[in-house]
Amino acid sequence: MKGVNAIETANDTGKDYLGGINNGFAKDISAFSLEYFNNDYQAINNETLFATVISLSHSATNSSSHYNGNIRYMQTGLTNANNQEAMPMLNAYN
Repeated sequence: MKGVNAIETANDTGKDYLGGINNGFAKDISAFSLEYFNNDYQAINNETLFATVISLSHSATNSSSHYNGNIRYMQTGLTNANNQEAMPMLNAYN
């Protein structure tokens, strides 16, 4: 498994955000993506489906690639129920 929904609106394949072709449907309230190692997934149509982590970020420099099925990063995007603001979070594992 690589992810569910989109953390960034630009990567939302369902296009249910404001201005998207499916904006009449309910907007995603949660999303996550997993990274195991750099370039572990390539979409057939070369779309970028998942949020990327900057290679010089604290999370990237303090974690290592895992080729055994263990997770390197877990990015989550939740929505605050009180004010509908996005609450992104990145967890890195080493």
